[in-house]
Amino acid sequence: MASIENSLKYESEVEPGKVRLITSGEFVRAYNHSAWLFYCCISRYKVIRKFSKAQQKDVYFLGFPVSKLLELINGRVCEKTDFGYDITLKPDEVPAEDGYEAWTKEVPVEVASRADASAAPLVGRELESAVCKKIREFPLETKTPVDAVVFLSEMRKALIGEVGGV
Repeated sequence: MASIENSLKYESEVEPGKVRLITSGEFVRAYNHSAWLFYCCISRYKVIRKFSKAQQKDVYFLGFPVSKLLELINGRVCEKTDFGYDITLKPDEVPAEDGYEAWTKEVPVEVASRADASAAPLVGRELESAVCKKIREFPLETKTPVDAVVFLSEMRKALIGEVGGV
């Protein structure tokens, strides 16, 4: 499976009017612009929006089993690539580019796990609240003085990093 960074880089290089699908085992995924084109022109599969810590922005994707690909291409040209498949859309079905931005605002944020929920950076009162909660939950009675100092140092860095090193 390609990393998210490589998948997004590969997706960004796709020609206009093509949907780039990236293979991951027995499944394929379409990211960002390709996910939008796939959703608008091919099939309205569920799109997931997650914050990518590595990219520091939202990533949009959808996926389905490779076995469904044949029934979905519906007369379109589908080429095998090094990373998956490129589907060339028919000229009359390619939507106006300004539709992409509007579409991204409509896709709800998906929080599939506790790790995903913590992926978005916290700021301001949310950060302070999270730090206070961690301090309250820290089991001081079972920790050594060194553990306590390290923990408080991490909490201080979290707060200072948010303010920009003040």
